[in-house]
Amino acid sequence: MAISGNTILVSSAHSHKDPLNGGSIYVYVEPAGGWSNMTETAELSFQQKGAGIGEVIATNGNIVVSFNSYTDSAVVWTEPSGGWVTSVMPNAELINSEDQPMGSSVAISGNVIVVGAPGAYSNYGATYLYEKPAKGWNKIGITETARLVGDAIDAGGGGNVVAISGDTVTTTANGLGVYVFEKPSAGWADMNQNAFLVPYTGADDASSLGFDGSTIVVGIPLQIVGVNPQQGAAFVFEKPAGGWKNTSTASAEVVASDGNINDQFGTAVDVSGGTIVAGSPLAQIGANLDEGAAYVFAQQ
Repeated sequence: MAISGNTILVSSAHSHKDPLNGGSIYVYVEPAGGWSNMTETAELSFQQKGAGIGEVIATNGNIVVSFNSYTDSAVVWTEPSGGWVTSVMPNAELINSEDQPMGSSVAISGNVIVVGAPGAYSNYGATYLYEKPAKGWNKIGITETARLVGDAIDAGGGGNVVAISGDTVTTTANGLGVYVFEKPSAGWADMNQNAFLVPYTGADDASSLGFDGSTIVVGIPLQIVGVNPQQGAAFVFEKPAGGWKNTSTASAEVVASDGNINDQFGTAVDVSGGTIVAGSPLAQIGANLDEGAAYVFAQQ
């Protein structure tokens, strides 16, 4: 799922319509009278077998970004002047100039789209950044503005999970930490990270990432908490007054007060303002095994 303003996206990447596993994204726009039970405002799809549209999605409200697994390219829909309508053809396609594999995640902020590529360079990893062309998102085969590659030892180049807010891009790096890339004064160009954040030592893979410009949240669903394996935790980094810098000390660690073995808290995380939300899909609620829950944390 993804949300921006009054628009919600819900993916159905393996919908068994014709063609098989072409995938769809369902767009819901808040009605004038407020949210109520409803069907979709529009359905976005691409009539290609195995495209898996919706496997990863992002939106800024009037732009929707996803990934075409069949062509290994990101696809972009732009909202028509009259509002969202059902479409079977994206407005633009994003590729990379080096023909490297992409597709783990996508993110958008304003006129910039980032696409994770952990398989690039023989699985070393990279993140590709695209700025909106002068004529808009309306071209097949748009190539990247910049290639962002981390260079921390053993962490690879990043691109596993990506996030962007304003002029800053973040990405997880082989589960070992988070790279931070800030837009240079001369504009986006191929670059290495400005900072590398390591939330833990010897823990398991970082599988989720939330970023709102000043706060980074990293979810570690297999983290041991106390004596509980795979209870899961999330680590919080707040931007220092002097800007992002290398650190191995998180500002905070958040866990579920009723967490237990194998809850996998932190499978999904997000942050906005002073509020963090973390998903715990295998949490037991009452007598219900694996019912799952979302935990909300307000900044103190």
